Amino acid sequence: MHDTPLTSLNFLIDRNEGPNLLLEFYADISKQITRATTVPAILSILYTETRNIYANHTVELLFQGEEEQLMQYYFDEGSAQVVADSPFDKYHTLYNYAMDKQQAILTNSYEAFCRRLVVNALDITSRSWLGIPMIYRGRTYGILVLRKSGSKGLLRLQDKHFLSTLTDMATAAIDSLLAQQNAAPAKAAAHPFTIQRTIPNTIRGAMLQIQELAVKTGAVYSGLFLRTRRANAWRVLSEAESISDRTLRRKLVLRGLANVDQELFNIADPIPWQYESEDSRLDAIFDTPGEPGSYQHGIVLPFVIDANYVGAWIIAYGNMEGPLSEETVDRLRFLSYITTQLIEKKALLEHRDKYDEYVKHLERMKVTGELASGTAHYLNNILSVIIGKGQLLQRKLEETPHYRDLDVLVKAALDGAQRVSRLQSYASKRDKAGTEEPVDVNQVVREVLEIVGPRLEQEAQLRGIHYDLEITFGDLKPTRGNAAELREVVLNLINNALDAMPRGGKLAVVTTQESDKLLLFVSDSGIGIPDDLRTKIFEAFFTTKGREGNGLGLSIVKDIVDRHNGQINIDSVPQRGTVFMIQLPTVPAAYAPEPQVAELFEPLSCRVLLVEAEGTVRETLREMLEDEGCTVAAAAHAGEAVSFFKDNDFDVVMADLSMPKVNGVELARKLKQLNPRIPIYIITGWTENKTSLSDARGIVNGIIHKPFDIDLIRQELLRAMRSRQVAEAKKTA
Repeated sequence: MHDTPLTSLNFLIDRNEGPNLLLEFYADISKQITRATTVPAILSILYTETRNIYANHTVELLFQGEEEQLMQYYFDEGSAQVVADSPFDKYHTLYNYAMDKQQAILTNSYEAFCRRLVVNALDITSRSWLGIPMIYRGRTYGILVLRKSGSKGLLRLQDKHFLSTLTDMATAAIDSLLAQQNAAPAKAAAHPFTIQRTIPNTIRGAMLQIQELAVKTGAVYSGLFLRTRRANAWRVLSEAESISDRTLRRKLVLRGLANVDQELFNIADPIPWQYESEDSRLDAIFDTPGEPGSYQHGIVLPFVIDANYVGAWIIAYGNMEGPLSEETVDRLRFLSYITTQLIEKKALLEHRDKYDEYVKHLERMKVTGELASGTAHYLNNILSVIIGKGQLLQRKLEETPHYRDLDVLVKAALDGAQRVSRLQSYASKRDKAGTEEPVDVNQVVREVLEIVGPRLEQEAQLRGIHYDLEITFGDLKPTRGNAAELREVVLNLINNALDAMPRGGKLAVVTTQESDKLLLFVSDSGIGIPDDLRTKIFEAFFTTKGREGNGLGLSIVKDIVDRHNGQINIDSVPQRGTVFMIQLPTVPAAYAPEPQVAELFEPLSCRVLLVEAEGTVRETLREMLEDEGCTVAAAAHAGEAVSFFKDNDFDVVMADLSMPKVNGVELARKLKQLNPRIPIYIITGWTENKTSLSDARGIVNGIIHKPFDIDLIRQELLRAMRSRQVAEAKKTA
């Protein structure tokens, strides 16, 4: 049964792990009892478990079946069950007294106690005596007795509560089993506490058992409720009752809990309630509208767990004479302690699961970072070729119809470069903000629609579906931010909207101005988002697309919106559609982006030594530099570069960081030894915190990041040439 045998109640209660062990013990006993199919089997479980825990005590079991004959039982080692031995024909004993009174009795002075009650002490020499009547719905089935002689092993109140709980579970199961055997389904169905064969051996199952035990004591309703200190919103954990409409009772209690003074739940003592009493603090919980007096008595046992959770065990009673007895309240307090420990254990398990999930999340982040760092380098090489060739073609085809298509191509590649840069920042844990400038959001939307145009047209035609596109542009003030990042926001939202409409549908994009805020709406008529997922869709790695999604799209959208001091809201109806609303602050119209004016092209008479290991990248950058008017000598590795450097006079050196054998920084160190006045730039697709780059301080004059932007390269070359001219002028002066 147990991994570690439970040999005493002290072992269960006094140790730090005692409450958890006790809960596991109750859950295990419940599981055993639910599997038992005969009365002797249930009695055997009760007897065996009691004898295991109280090994130094004498255990007696008296039971009467339908014959109403009280029999003494003993444990038969051969059959491993308790069997009837002989009739118990004694009268006026403490055994009879406890059963007649239907009351558990505990004494550590057995003989004196019997004399005081004027009952027969028999020939028993015990000092400690504990009798637990087996009672269910007013019927007495027998009694479980624990006794011991000597001054050691005195019985305590905890023993009484523990064995009462154990005996109640067994007695309720016996009553239910006998009802079934007598073919009386109506009687069985009416029982408020019926051990069901399907109750799982879980914490929730154990909580339900305790609730049903409370109902067995005569309550008509028992409910366990919990709320957090941060919000006055109660929820039910488990409940049991002997009336039919549990749903109605739950709603009434939840409503009542919200209206009761919350300070009542911060005390540790049970709070009794009685119908039409002067103390009306708990009337909101127990009074049933339309049914005055349906509950005559009640009790609330409040508790606090880990200073964060406030709870209450609420038990209601119907017609009964007088208030709850002190013994009943004491026993409920004991069960409340067990229940509180149970909830705390459940909370710890949930926290552990969350921690395990967090560790897994960190592992995914680590793997993502490692993959991003290496992959981004290669993507930057590819994007360098696309952007470089695209910008060269733009200059050559500026006055042709192809220029517009090239402009879309280059912008899409530049946006891709921005994404790679953010991925690198994410992987290297650096927060590199993009360039902020006034941005026309209407223009951002137009540019994104150019990018998604093929999907809206050709792809839709191939799949035999149709998208109804509705675009409404308002009169907007500009917002301050990064245009590439905002394009990514709109692109992600539109792509998500299209994904949500696998059979086609309506896509609407609307912009409008509201006071000093601009609003962007992206809506679809797709499958919608379930309520339980709305709080998760902005979490990194969460996706509803299975293997087709990576769970980063909407998390990146929210990150960008947050960095632009904006807000994102969502409204969705399953199978009806979804609306995303982006709210961004605006700047005065005076800060609107100025129209670009074409610069007067001035060729650069600059001699450049280009060192790049990747052939296509080397040729693309060489062509870009020559188009600027530069004279370029291109080398594929450090050895060839040193040879060129010794034989020629160069104005600038541009060297790739990642080269075989000798990297760009090591090459720069050698060339500086040959001529320290020559400006040297490192070309790289890696992040700036890469170890070899951190070693480049004081050696190189600057870093040119891939993918290349010809305008930025031109600015760097002009700066390098001016610096060299100033240095030479000082030297000749």
